[in-house]
Amino acid sequence: MTFDNQDLAQKIENAEDTTIGFEGRKAAFLTKHEKVPLVSQSLLRVGIDVMLTEEFDTDELGTFNGDVARKLTPLECARFKAQKACEVTGLDIGIGSEGSFGGGPMPGFVNWDEEFLVLYDKKHNLEVVAFVQGPIKVSDLKVSSLAKIEYQIKQSGQQQIWTLKTSSNLYKGIRSFAEVVQYLKTNGIAEDNHLEQQGVRLEPDYRAMHCPERQEYIRQAAEQLRARLMSLCPKCQTPDFWRTDIVKGALCMGCRLPTEHPKAYVLSCKTCQYEKQEPSDKEFIDPAKCQFCNP
Repeated sequence: MTFDNQDLAQKIENAEDTTIGFEGRKAAFLTKHEKVPLVSQSLLRVGIDVMLTEEFDTDELGTFNGDVARKLTPLECARFKAQKACEVTGLDIGIGSEGSFGGGPMPGFVNWDEEFLVLYDKKHNLEVVAFVQGPIKVSDLKVSSLAKIEYQIKQSGQQQIWTLKTSSNLYKGIRSFAEVVQYLKTNGIAEDNHLEQQGVRLEPDYRAMHCPERQEYIRQAAEQLRARLMSLCPKCQTPDFWRTDIVKGALCMGCRLPTEHPKAYVLSCKTCQYEKQEPSDKEFIDPAKCQFCNP
């Protein structure tokens, strides 16, 4: 979000208009996947009462199982949902959430979850974006034996829900290995050698209400969003005064040379462009992480 000079001057001059408070305000969360309980307590701590709206079918923007192709990036999708929430409810705060899987530091080896949570304040033309990411244990499984399917389901816990794909059908809402066996028999697949022939895949249902590991990352995103709303710019008092860059050069504890690790973080304001540096809490780096001691 940017302002021209006239906008910024007016914003700073008129204190009543520039004070962005959230106490006693309502926000509409556009979702059909039971995410409201995952974020409501965090936002209530800054005074925002989160309410659910399902006035727009978010599955139109894409689905995890591929029924509907995704045309927007995860951030674009979360932003669209936040703005749409304001549009369909008439409230001036909207919230949108979107996750994606794959990528990460070890693609193909570790399944990686990225979660965006966007708050759009229409009244003040303010957008605040929280982003968290990390590994999750559940992943797709191209199965070659019934034993592998049974193991995958049991070791992931009862709260994780699954989908089953064959060459001709897609089954959702699977909660047990017994259900898998039933669906496979319906498709004439009763033996291990039939599984690969029919391209059988067991996939996690990544929708928030069916994926406990994803729920935890959404909670973390809500906490980050709360913190960003409470972090005010020292110059213009706009929320979301947050880390945007790092300053490399933390010293190695062994050789005392500057490393690639941060010695400070840059905090900046998107509204007035004010910046300041915040020292890292680690003055020295372990030699094992030093590019000179451990090249």
